[in-house]
Amino acid sequence: MANRRGTQKGYASIDNDREVIVIPRERCAYSAIIDRPPLVLPNRARLVVWTIVNLEFWDIARPMARQVLPAPTGQVLLPDVPNWSWHEYGMRVGVWRFFDLFRRLAIRPTLSINARVCEDYERVARAAHEAGWEFMGHAYEQMPIHRVDDQKAMIERSLGVIEGFTGEKTRQYGNDPYTAVLHCEFEGGGVKTLYDAAQAALVFAAAATVLCSIPIFGWVACAILGGIAAIITIAATPHTGT
Repeated sequence: MANRRGTQKGYASIDNDREVIVIPRERCAYSAIIDRPPLVLPNRARLVVWTIVNLEFWDIARPMARQVLPAPTGQVLLPDVPNWSWHEYGMRVGVWRFFDLFRRLAIRPTLSINARVCEDYERVARAAHEAGWEFMGHAYEQMPIHRVDDQKAMIERSLGVIEGFTGEKTRQYGNDPYTAVLHCEFEGGGVKTLYDAAQAALVFAAAATVLCSIPIFGWVACAILGGIAAIITIAATPHTGT
């Protein structure tokens, strides 16, 4: 990676062994909605929904990834049993309701999964695989990815665990839109990152444009879809494989 310049789209530049972070607008060219051709969806659909389920491993020895129950005076306690408990409830109880729901709806969602789930919650991961859910890599375990020293090695480890479990090549990896995407680059391996999903943001934007004309319900739906589109766009990383 030494001496890689920032002229190559999507990559961080290296100057005297110092990494310069590439911000989102340098990864994706500016595109004004008024300059784009109309987006026509298959069968003239007006809304696209991408169903994604997250299955994560929360290490009780670390601060919890989500803290729904705030600690007294804001001082996080370790182990954070209350917040770890509702995560554990999801893995023991809630996820099985998800399986029933998607089975009734005949939907096979994308599964954004921490690779460690395949090891520590094998029963859950096996049920998802048997149900035909599409596995998408999502780190080895849930933690601040920008604090991982070797992010590329972590991603490779994650994909390796998932591929060993499913017996299939994993072609997707979902970054943390808040941290990892600005710090991590992954090359080769035939993996498509959320950059490839950026096109979905265009679909959300088009649907939001239509919905904005509908009072109240449309305005709320428009705001939600616009936010999703923005998150996907900001989270976009360069295409790194085929």
